[in-house]
Amino acid sequence: MKNALFTLLIPSMLWANGGGYFRPGLGSAGSITLFEPKGTQHVQMVDEVLTIDVGPESAEVSIDYRMKNLRDKKSKVEFGFPVESLVSDYYPDAKTPFKKVNYCENYKISVGEKSITGKLKWDDKVNKIPEPSVADDMGGFVGLAGWMVSSAEFKANEEKEVKIRFRSPYPLDMHSVSDDTNVEPKQFVYRLSSAACWAGTIAKGKITINIPQYIDPREVVVIKPVNRFKRKGNQLVWEFENLEPTFADDLIIQVEPELFTIVRDDDRIYSERGGKWEIQHSNYQV
Repeated sequence: MKNALFTLLIPSMLWANGGGYFRPGLGSAGSITLFEPKGTQHVQMVDEVLTIDVGPESAEVSIDYRMKNLRDKKSKVEFGFPVESLVSDYYPDAKTPFKKVNYCENYKISVGEKSITGKLKWDDKVNKIPEPSVADDMGGFVGLAGWMVSSAEFKANEEKEVKIRFRSPYPLDMHSVSDDTNVEPKQFVYRLSSAACWAGTIAKGKITINIPQYIDPREVVVIKPVNRFKRKGNQLVWEFENLEPTFADDLIIQVEPELFTIVRDDDRIYSERGGKWEIQHSNYQV
């Protein structure tokens, strides 16, 4: 579970592999109470297959991990899957609160053949907008609202499959001035950096973004990380080996570009979407 699964951090350095973002001596970073995993330093993520099926309003996420206990004795682990606070209607100069959207809808997790529970732990402080200086200091922590926390046990040198499934709605961020409207791009975020609390590297991984026929594949863009994914028809694919994940590896996927609409007094509507302009009007007769 190296992906969205766990992470230990000090200000500019990642430890092991993921499970909670942790700074030694600190219980929180900015407005986020951190989660500290247990026992993950003994277990390595030897394989990760992440599949993201993007849709018009949400993404269906499927993650298959193969985890190996590196010890000659039993290891108990407590780990967390990061949950985003999806922000809507955010105005830095107003006291508009963060609005929570359930990032991990229908969250399911299994270890081996056994389904286990994931307990949602939110940080209520995420409802408060951090001051700009605090937000800058938080760096990659911005947007992290909590964790789906689970526990598992590995026998000596045991390998197990860990599977996670969930649905992630996109945030709606829309601003209006008079009759003009700006709708921010629809984006999906996935924290590969959170895998940094597991032992060693992610030995092998594959990330696939599936784009349905009814979505223009040219509009689906991986904003971050750059130059990793290869386009294969209606798929974007990134394969890697021995990855030590950091904030630079976190995924930001644009599913739909920004939409800007201007309404004029003559009832003409000008729309700009992804750099292309359209005009709508009723100044004609049939």
